[in-house]
Amino acid sequence: MSYRRLCSRFICNDSASLLTPENQEKSLLLKDLSNLGAGVFGNFPLDVDNIVKINIHSPFLFDKIASKQARVVWCRKVDINAWESGLNFTLVQ
Repeated sequence: MSYRRLCSRFICNDSASLLTPENQEKSLLLKDLSNLGAGVFGNFPLDVDNIVKINIHSPFLFDKIASKQARVVWCRKVDINAWESGLNFTLVQ
């Protein structure tokens, strides 16, 4: 049996925000986090393969807001006005 995850995830359920190319800040729920990426929930879809800037608001993990660039590797609709997405921090280039 092969595993699709290369490293362990830390379940967060903290707030995060996404900065759009138009400099709009949109709220997200940070579902989980690892050193390679993050899982997020939002009320809007993310375009796969786009590079996004995510601000992580997790006072238990970071002293201040952590900002990372990430590539959207997948996005799926889970309910009316609810999308789940996977972000990868290592595939930014």
